[in-house]
Amino acid sequence: MNNYIDIQNGNLRAGTIDIKGYKHSAVTLICASLALQKKVVLNNVPNIKDTEVLKNIIRYLGGDVSYYSNKFIIDCRNLKKYKIPQELNELIHGSIYLLPVVLGVMNKIEIGKSGGCKIGEVKDKGERPILHMIQVLETMGAKFYLKNDTVYGEWEKFSNTSINIMDFSDDSSELSGSLCSGATKTALLGAIFCEENQIVEIQNPYLKPDVTELIELLKICGFNIFYDSSIIRISRQRDLVEAPEHHLISDISEIVTYISLSIYTDTPITLKNVTTDRVKTALKPELLYLKKMGINLIWENSTLHIPLNKCIQPVDINVTCMGIYSDSHPFFTLMLTKANGVSTIRENVWKNRFSYVDELTKLGLELNVQDNTVYIHKSDVTTNENLYPKDLRSTAVILIAALKSPQKSRLFNVEQLHRGYEDLIGNLLMLNARITNL
Repeated sequence: MNNYIDIQNGNLRAGTIDIKGYKHSAVTLICASLALQKKVVLNNVPNIKDTEVLKNIIRYLGGDVSYYSNKFIIDCRNLKKYKIPQELNELIHGSIYLLPVVLGVMNKIEIGKSGGCKIGEVKDKGERPILHMIQVLETMGAKFYLKNDTVYGEWEKFSNTSINIMDFSDDSSELSGSLCSGATKTALLGAIFCEENQIVEIQNPYLKPDVTELIELLKICGFNIFYDSSIIRISRQRDLVEAPEHHLISDISEIVTYISLSIYTDTPITLKNVTTDRVKTALKPELLYLKKMGINLIWENSTLHIPLNKCIQPVDINVTCMGIYSDSHPFFTLMLTKANGVSTIRENVWKNRFSYVDELTKLGLELNVQDNTVYIHKSDVTTNENLYPKDLRSTAVILIAALKSPQKSRLFNVEQLHRGYEDLIGNLLMLNARITNL
């Protein structure tokens, strides 16, 4: 594939799209499988760059991995290495969750900066944080030092511990900011290495699917886990289950992407192979806002129908750790450019996540950002441009907007799409999108 594609206005036709497994759950559960030191089978794993890179890293470390038909089979009972190869690590962000598991298995680790979308703080040049993960593991008994952008860690003995995720929140009254998710997942992954009868308590946990799916896998393996909105309590049984198997939740970000595509282009779309009950729970905040916007969705068994929705209402959205996903935010912005009035989205997780705004305004959409809030006015794409998205979700939302370009727009950095979608461009072509220079 070229690093750019050309996009032009055209009439999309209705179609059906197969939804894959959730990226963020996939990378977390793959890393957890390494820690479990037994054969683990994960179904519905998306064939994306992150899973491909993790497969190669695990093989480099000495693990056995096979991957076919969205089935990921891992056996890491014979790991031999503890240094994560930087040429692979820097390609994705999900490799950062190898930090607690390789450290726990090998009692030491060397890992450099992970890659992925640069949506972190401006002062950090967009780099994603890691110190909160180190802090969690230090409470569990690990020791670290940093040198030349590399983390060196040792972990001789697990410490019984209690961790309060509110300590990592930007707001003392609710979970907010970019650290709560990673701190919760690190605590859970670290807890895999507790001794029998030791108890780890995680207070005020982040409980989105990349965490709850990990909890379900650990339950299947035989860990004793209780959790609610206030606490996760986990302990280890003497004997864990051999060859545990888990089917991943459908990719909620992919579902939101195609909802926005349908709404923005006035195209009925059907999504199939949806894990409906789990998706409805995961997307509860998004579904509430979609209802307020006047958007009708039809759920039927493992299928989601998105019919024509003409009259979109403005809303004001507040993105927090337990509200709509930060990944959903750019797609809601695009949908709300069709609303009859001014809408706002306030971003409280990745507060620098507005790089897509400049590219959408180049196309003619009326958006402006003040502090960590985007103000959205009813507007249409009126021109064609060369477009340079800086992260995965920006690339997807700008691609959808450019489908209304009156003449050819050129979208660069399209290789970013493969970090989160198996075949977004292929699905758009199936819907009759006018995309060339593939």
